[in-house]
Amino acid sequence: MKKFLIYGFSEDEIIKMKNLVKFVSQNIKYITILDEDFEKKLLDVIENEKFVFQDEFLLDEKVVIFQNVVPKELDIYYKILKTKLNKKIIFANVTENSINMKIEDLFNEFKMERDFFKKNK
Repeated sequence: MKKFLIYGFSEDEIIKMKNLVKFVSQNIKYITILDEDFEKKLLDVIENEKFVFQDEFLLDEKVVIFQNVVPKELDIYYKILKTKLNKKIIFANVTENSINMKIEDLFNEFKMERDFFKKNK
């Protein structure tokens, strides 16, 4: 099953996200990453499959981590979510390496990569 692990989105944004991507696939499991999950490994968050709404976040970031999504669909999701939801979303895929990383370390890596690409445009 396809999974979207999401962080930093309000309830309204999550509902909008679901409505936007349902035309591509309705077989998506949404899992929220909460501030309390930062010390956990990505695998633990995936296995927990928790989906709750959170109003405030420690980080001012919006993150979507995809699992079991084929590359062709990824491009569609990127375009839809960036144009219709928020241009500053950080997108990532679950990899053999990232699945065993702590959420906090993973998010730090995402920010470093984004900053590197901004700086070297």
